[in-house]
Amino acid sequence: MTFFAFSANIGIMKEQDITKIAELMKKSGKSKGDLAESWGRDNSAATAFFKGTRDLYMDELDKTADLLGMSTTELVSTMRGETAESSHDEIFSLAITRAQEAVELRKVKLSKLEFAQFSFILYKHGLSEKRTSGQAVLTLATAAVLLDTMHKQAS
Repeated sequence: MTFFAFSANIGIMKEQDITKIAELMKKSGKSKGDLAESWGRDNSAATAFFKGTRDLYMDELDKTADLLGMSTTELVSTMRGETAESSHDEIFSLAITRAQEAVELRKVKLSKLEFAQFSFILYKHGLSEKRTSGQAVLTLATAAVLLDTMHKQAS
């Protein structure tokens, strides 16, 4: 799962993301009906998504990628104009796990948006570690320190 798959669940999809998905569907010969069917919903769900009046949920982003014949990482990277690496999904999954563990350890209450932001900070840290050392090291101790730092800055 990517950060954008996670953040889609809390309404962070941008207009250009919706436009890019429409372009990719057109190129692949897929219709709104195909998309709605892949989500297990009726056509009105896809219509509302493309109008920007409906959020795209995590599982729907994954199903959209499947419909287009790509991984979620590839879809999101294409939407963002970035190069996809499958290891990024693994790093983000680890970041979410460490974020959950740190929140439980510190007994902190975070909103969905705050949790997404914290997970993204951990994800970026993991990517940085991978670039410098070759391994995406995300320990619970690191996550707890970053959570403490984030909370101090918010106060």
